[in-house]
Amino acid sequence: MTAKTVSHVRLGLLAVGLIGANVFRSLPASPAAPVQEPGERPPFVLPDNVTVHTNLVYSRTENREVVADLYLPKTGAGPFPAVVYIHGSGMPNKGREGSKDAFRRQAALLAAKGFVGLTISYRFRTDVRFPGCISDGKAAVRWLRANSRQHRVNPDKIAIVGGSWGGYIASMVATTEHLPEFEGDGSNRGYSSRVAAAVAFNSLLDPIGTNTARRMNRSPGKFIDWVGATYEDRPDLWEKASPLVHAGKHSPPFLLLSGTNDPTGAFVESKAMMQKLLAAGVPAEFFTAEGARHGFFHDPPWFELTLKRMEEFLTKYLK
Repeated sequence: MTAKTVSHVRLGLLAVGLIGANVFRSLPASPAAPVQEPGERPPFVLPDNVTVHTNLVYSRTENREVVADLYLPKTGAGPFPAVVYIHGSGMPNKGREGSKDAFRRQAALLAAKGFVGLTISYRFRTDVRFPGCISDGKAAVRWLRANSRQHRVNPDKIAIVGGSWGGYIASMVATTEHLPEFEGDGSNRGYSSRVAAAVAFNSLLDPIGTNTARRMNRSPGKFIDWVGATYEDRPDLWEKASPLVHAGKHSPPFLLLSGTNDPTGAFVESKAMMQKLLAAGVPAEFFTAEGARHGFFHDPPWFELTLKRMEEFLTKYLK
């Protein structure tokens, strides 16, 4: 890491310490609260001014329920802006990346700052084909809107955040609000899935352009399997499944965060996404994590720096 980068890291950590003073505390001994798990750096702790409701059913599809955890400010009349968080790894794996708990630290800390947070599970791409999990992301936004009065949410100030595959879902939700075919058959269909801002961490954004290896990878659970056809057989379907293709003047403001050493190609795809959005007149911002690899934002020093950057972006467009 260069001296300039180290300086930025130190400044970022200091800033987070200042804005986050007195936010952390030990997790209360409550069977309803999520438990602290080893391996999270920094560890999960619940702020004093935040309450969490776990495993709320936000959508029912084909007799299947999908659930989410809701992080709410304890005080204040609201209405508050809200954020839907979507974890990565669109198929089961080890660790927390494939769990709705992946963004629980960010959701809890931003709830302490007045952002209602909804961390969602969704149907894995090994379980349902395109556009299944995209429709789940849209259903989560609709659920917040449908329950906005109960949970003190401003229905006009809802953002969506995702990392890796979750960033792909979030980007598809954000760029296809004008396309009813992506809504699916989940709950609360009478409400809009429009979002006011989107944040994508090291996300798959261009499945057909920059990474030809993705089009050739026929391993179970990969993009070809999820879309249900090869690119050669159905280029039209692959275009429908591309956030970069859909991005345009109808899209909300975007914050794109990526590491320069991400082996998935996310850095190049994020740059391409930003350029297309800016060309369409849509605000788009980019956070470069020099030397960082995939999933960098869940660990220090990038956890603190990206949390601060995300808070600034969400404050700008939601408050």
